[in-house]
Amino acid sequence: MIESILEAAYAALRGQRAQEALSKFQEADNLSQTDTRICLGIGISARALGQHQVCLDAIDRYLELDQSSALAMVIRGDALKGLGQTRRAISAYMSALQAVPPGTQPDPATMAELRRAQQECNAAQGLYESFLRDHVGKELGSDVGRMDSKSGHALDLIFGKRQIYQQQPHRFYFPELPQRQFYEASEFAWAPAVEAASDTIKAEFAALSAQEERFDAYLTDDGREPHLRQHALTNNRDWSAIHLIRNGVRFEENIARVPGTMAALDHAPIPDVVGQSPSALFSRLLPGAHVPPHNGLTNTRLICHLPVILPGNCTLRVGNETRTWADRQLMIFDDSIQHEARNASASPRTVLIFDIWRPELTEDDRALVRSIFSGIEAFGS
Repeated sequence: MIESILEAAYAALRGQRAQEALSKFQEADNLSQTDTRICLGIGISARALGQHQVCLDAIDRYLELDQSSALAMVIRGDALKGLGQTRRAISAYMSALQAVPPGTQPDPATMAELRRAQQECNAAQGLYESFLRDHVGKELGSDVGRMDSKSGHALDLIFGKRQIYQQQPHRFYFPELPQRQFYEASEFAWAPAVEAASDTIKAEFAALSAQEERFDAYLTDDGREPHLRQHALTNNRDWSAIHLIRNGVRFEENIARVPGTMAALDHAPIPDVVGQSPSALFSRLLPGAHVPPHNGLTNTRLICHLPVILPGNCTLRVGNETRTWADRQLMIFDDSIQHEARNASASPRTVLIFDIWRPELTEDDRALVRSIFSGIEAFGS
């Protein structure tokens, strides 16, 4: 008897006679309340009639019997939306989208429902984002466009517009240091003295770089930069360097030609870690070159860039933030977080690179780092 009632109910539903279909499904429901076909039919019919609570009650019973139906979850979202419960509706739509196993293709009717669920999620996301940005802007006493970088960053993470990147050094990780991608030069008392030497540094580099043979490929296959592995730039002078100090080893001939540069670096808290620091070099990236995404060797230092030759269309991405260099201004970042650089201009880009101690490390912390690396070197020798 139920089968004949269901046949009539679905015929009415196909004929878009929603009230007739609902009556038939409810008649069948009086005979059996554990049939998912009946629950789904009531839900679809009630949805068409705008009877949102009837729809929700039926679909909730359906989902008690079968929690895997993406179609039922979409219908549940529609019922909740009709009842004005927008937040719960979006949750239902998202559950529907997540219910489809990877690599499977739902039937065309279910796919149409899922596409609409995605549209509902997208629209809600836009409304939610606008509302929250406006709300935070008003609470902070500023408009959205002038929010500070930390506020904007936090909101971008909420809305999935940025990925979270963490420190992942290849050689040594010092625990409990803040996960910061960029630091501002204004945070460091020594920075103005280095920036003030920009003209001297540029002039000294111009004289030093007149001899092209002073440049070496930044990446070589001798294992000195294992964190970058093999790449198209290995032994490639598209990314080259004139080293002043490399992992604590001084290049005296180069150093002798840049006294103003070295005097400027004396202002910075340069690390002194055996086999590791200090490091200072002029790094040149030719037009079209791309330094691949990579992580540095340790999170106990920060990397400083001071522009020397600065064409346009040059960028540095650290984690989820991309910046451009500015003339006579230091760019300071944590290279243990994934980063990459591009020169999309028609001219070479050159920066002076040097490392500094992380400001959060105490003198005792620094002593520990020195001791660890001196032990590593002693064991290796």
